[in-house]
Amino acid sequence: DADTDNNSEADGSYLSEQEANTDVAKELEGRDTGEDIPYSDKKAQDLHVMMERILKPYRELQENGFLWRLKYRGKIYLVRFIPFVIYIKGDTQEHDKHCGSFTARMGNVHQLCRYCTCPTNKTHEAYPTAKYHLKNPKMINRLIRRGDMEGLRKLSQQPIRICWHAIRFGLHNDLSVHGGCPIEILHWLQLGKYLTGRNMFFAQTGETSKMSQLFDDLAVAMGFFLKRQSDRDLPRTDFTRGIRAGKLAAHEMSGLMIVMACCLRSSEGRKILKNNCERTSQKDYFLEEGKIEDWLMLIESWLTMEAWLNSDEMDKFDVIRYKTKIKELMEMEQRVGRKTTGMGFDTFKHHAAVHHWMDILNYGVPKNVNTMCDEMQHKTSKTAALRTQRRPDEYEFQIAK
Repeated sequence: DADTDNNSEADGSYLSEQEANTDVAKELEGRDTGEDIPYSDKKAQDLHVMMERILKPYRELQENGFLWRLKYRGKIYLVRFIPFVIYIKGDTQEHDKHCGSFTARMGNVHQLCRYCTCPTNKTHEAYPTAKYHLKNPKMINRLIRRGDMEGLRKLSQQPIRICWHAIRFGLHNDLSVHGGCPIEILHWLQLGKYLTGRNMFFAQTGETSKMSQLFDDLAVAMGFFLKRQSDRDLPRTDFTRGIRAGKLAAHEMSGLMIVMACCLRSSEGRKILKNNCERTSQKDYFLEEGKIEDWLMLIESWLTMEAWLNSDEMDKFDVIRYKTKIKELMEMEQRVGRKTTGMGFDTFKHHAAVHHWMDILNYGVPKNVNTMCDEMQHKTSKTAALRTQRRPDEYEFQIAK
């Protein structure tokens, strides 16, 4: 029942077929395998050539299906199964490579989004004034056949043959791999919004100011009293080195947000923010009425959203409402965070929120696509790999040792 919503939105994020011009409407029809597209000499092509060879037996299985003796209610039925790829799990960089998108995240890149054609300078908008096409194989492969390198560059797409275009994805849309790489909580929220939120907060208090040091000390004390060794399923809150800096694991960022919320709720935390302001700098921001409450509302909204996204079941009505609510949360983040460094809010992780509701309708609750279990399995291998000499003839032996 979510199949009809993906290409017919009129809320500013998607282009309906009635509004599309004739050429684009034709491009959105059908599926494109890219059979007649030659291989490119681009370095990015190497990965897709290797994956195409690996996926060849699976592709043949998709074309012919396979027979299975299915036992059901005491009887055996001969059933032909036709498999398809539901989605691809991974982080942002991996998904960009699968989609053939540019992996650069600089301001001179035309588009940062692998889902749609939203320009980089409009990425911060929660309610875009223009309607943007969803990327699909027809759109990209047509430019490659024409040799339109400028058109591909404006889409921030590599001029390569994407191996996934020949693989069958779900029939809920014709986006293929471009709609089959869903964002997930670990990289988008915990390592994305939470990490950015911490940095924005301490940018407003002053990275080396007395206010930041006192708030950090309070967070250490608050986290110590929150920890409970018997509740292993609760986030970590004990940060003995403070919360201002340092690299934390994704599952630790939730606990960091809880500690920050407790500090902002406490009378001591509010006293630190109001009594240590320097009116000669931006740190007098917290003297303005309601600014502490704004930060508290933002952090608590993030934590509430995370708790809901970790649900085992979701009502479809709530997911449809989430399409609007996440945009309101994006605007709140911009008003409260006031990020001016780097690219500001023109980042993919900020913009990707407008597509998250669609991923949930297509692939179920976010737990289905979360990569935490995969990331945890990497730790041992990564540690071992760093201790090798990186010599090809000795690499496997040294890894095992």
